[in-house]
Amino acid sequence: MMVKRNNFFKTYDIEKYDGKTFYQMGQYRVQAMDSVVFKEVPIDIRASFYSNPALVMINHLGVENPGYPYSYIKYGEYLKVGKREEVCTPALLLVSIEKGKLYRHYCAGDIEGGPVINTGILDSTDIRIFEKITRNEGSYILTEDTELYNGPMITRYSRKELKGTVFYSPGIEINGYLMVGDKNFDFIPANLLKPVVDK
Repeated sequence: MMVKRNNFFKTYDIEKYDGKTFYQMGQYRVQAMDSVVFKEVPIDIRASFYSNPALVMINHLGVENPGYPYSYIKYGEYLKVGKREEVCTPALLLVSIEKGKLYRHYCAGDIEGGPVINTGILDSTDIRIFEKITRNEGSYILTEDTELYNGPMITRYSRKELKGTVFYSPGIEINGYLMVGDKNFDFIPANLLKPVVDK
């Protein structure tokens, strides 16, 4: 389709990979270039459309992060949102939304509640927002063999898991994936897990 100058289209999705950016506009996909002007909706306004927003990195190249101990925020990584002043776990990446911007912070040191390092502003077009669903916390059993992922998308494959494996979950579902684990969380398709019922 040939698009005439000054036409406007709503962007439903953004993909970033191989150093290129693509805007999904309904059935059309347009590569970002000088002739395309993208008007970003501030992250706080985007998040306000969700009751319980979950932020996930969607830049396929990841985003360089000067904070210790990680050098990149990886594609598919779930970002914990909180306040900069919050007591947080050492080496945990925390993001906060302030005045329409997305700031990243690291809780540094080896002591709970250690100093917070501000590592700058994230490009909010690198972030996709999903509704976070609260389920029951507890044990879940896997109903068929599947892959375990490091984020709530088909993303970095962690390992294969077998039918009948039991996982602890804090009861957080994002994008159809249930968070499993107790400290270092991974994700499994929620429809392949069912609660373990005590007899």
